[in-house]
Amino acid sequence: MRPRDSVTFNFVTRHSGILFCVVIAVVTLGQLLLRGPSGHYDIFADAARLAWNGQNPYGREYQFGFYFYSLACAMYFFGLFAFLPYSLGLGAYMTISTGLFIVAATMAIDRAQLRARTRSLFFFLITSELIGAILNAKLEVAITAMNLGALALCLRGGRRARTVAFILLAVAANWKFQSLPMALLLLVYFVVARRDFLSPLVFGLGLAFLHFVPMVALGPELFFAALAVWKESLSTYILTGDNWLSFQQIFSFSTKALHVSFSYLGTQVVSLLVAGALAVLAVLAARRSQGRNDETDVLVLAGLAAGFATTFSPLSQSAGFILYAPLLLAALRLWELRTGRERQALSAAVGLGFFIISLMYSDFFPRHLRGEFLYYAVKPVGTLVLSLTVAIIWWRAPGRASAVSTPPTPPATEGSHRP
Repeated sequence: MRPRDSVTFNFVTRHSGILFCVVIAVVTLGQLLLRGPSGHYDIFADAARLAWNGQNPYGREYQFGFYFYSLACAMYFFGLFAFLPYSLGLGAYMTISTGLFIVAATMAIDRAQLRARTRSLFFFLITSELIGAILNAKLEVAITAMNLGALALCLRGGRRARTVAFILLAVAANWKFQSLPMALLLLVYFVVARRDFLSPLVFGLGLAFLHFVPMVALGPELFFAALAVWKESLSTYILTGDNWLSFQQIFSFSTKALHVSFSYLGTQVVSLLVAGALAVLAVLAARRSQGRNDETDVLVLAGLAAGFATTFSPLSQSAGFILYAPLLLAALRLWELRTGRERQALSAAVGLGFFIISLMYSDFFPRHLRGEFLYYAVKPVGTLVLSLTVAIIWWRAPGRASAVSTPPTPPATEGSHRP
């Protein structure tokens, strides 16, 4: 093999996962554009046009459903694409979202210090969820990009990097509440472990700014009227005919598959209890890590928050499970750090999680079976299993999770090198 061929082969081998993801994403984007109207994008674009024309985008049923995201999201993100020709706007929206996701995932992987084969495995496993999100023109692609970008900045980053990270998380949380658990859990950790009181301030001010900035264009009367309609229509939509049971969250699974039913209020109480337990875990982890710059806690807490958001959110959708990407990243990094039975348990959890989350909803199964999986909301079982496995193995032996930490740099000696 000639030297140039060898270099090319090594490059492809080391980056096979991301190359696979990029190729599949390009093909899927082409398929999306050839399919014609895309339900989610149509809603987003219609809402943006209405808002910029001085009309309330909430409380009206569009051709493909309702708009429940924030005014800032409609006006300042989808407003970038809504006034373009349809195919150009749709293509630009999903191309930018997908590109940001791949860049942010690469950044997070680099900061988490995954080895070449493991980073390829990450892209191979997450590509299935990316396909579904692209074909449904889901906003979760861009939201996951911001979550991963924020995680990358928090890993091995200083105060300025965390400031940017929490600005990103404020944007993501303003767009969709599923990013709130990750932001709040990391804030708890950094306040206790690093005495970082600037990040909560930045996050809070960011949320307030994004909440009120549409009032400049809409005026106070329309702004507050729109928020009132948004709150009422969202509540009505969730509770009418138990609509919340049609989504892919763990309470739908318990009701339909296990015949263990909850009222909607009961589901919120359980979710708050789980969120409280995660907050306590973050505090304990922060106290445990004081005195050493161990970033494994940050990675795992972000992953557990992503697992919580996809498992317990009342409006969690099958095509939006790309949001579990930080959990997958945390699981794969722990797998690198562990040996023996712990590594075997993580291997089983990652494999089972991928089977439930991705394969069971793919063309590997007949259409009628996929319909059954969707009806019984099996998908969140995968994120729940993976979350529990990651949490238990991480907590059992914190000292061995230090390979993601930043140890003191030894003085270089002649002939030494770093990989």
